[in-house]
Amino acid sequence: MNAMNPTLCPRPAVPPRPWRSGSAGFTLVELLVTLTVLVLGTLVVMPALSDFSARNRIASIEGDLMATIGLARSEAARNGLPVLLVAASGGSTGNAFAGGWRLVLDSNSNSVADGSETELRAHEAPGAELKVDGSSPVVFAASGYLNPVSAVTLTICRRSGSSAGVAITISPSGQADSAAITTCS
Repeated sequence: MNAMNPTLCPRPAVPPRPWRSGSAGFTLVELLVTLTVLVLGTLVVMPALSDFSARNRIASIEGDLMATIGLARSEAARNGLPVLLVAASGGSTGNAFAGGWRLVLDSNSNSVADGSETELRAHEAPGAELKVDGSSPVVFAASGYLNPVSAVTLTICRRSGSSAGVAITISPSGQADSAAITTCS
């Protein structure tokens, strides 16, 4: 090779530049447009998610109450003693079961949940977004039937927003049935 003739000498390799114009990436405008679309999508979806969550919570409380009623009826018949479904403390007019509910074995048969009586089950408060109302106590006689022999209705509704909810009706025989309602008070 001739050192005097530059065309015969190989050129040294040029390393690639770390940044070149036109390289892959996002511009500020593209990023802002994407974020705007995400925010608007979220704002559209949030009310539907809230309603979905409330309906699921109502269904959950409905299932818990139905299971509690079934347990109350079977425990009354099994033990040969009345069982009380009572609202836990913290309830108010129009939301008697706001503090949750308890099942109590009424060993002295006075239809009052005394402190010395056996608690069979307790359920926590249903949450601030729901109201659960109905008469308390609900007395299941030793036969599993209601005492007094008359139907009892418990309602589960949202505190605000939708007027839809669920009504659980306990027949005089102690069996419970639930149905969707469109009017909550």
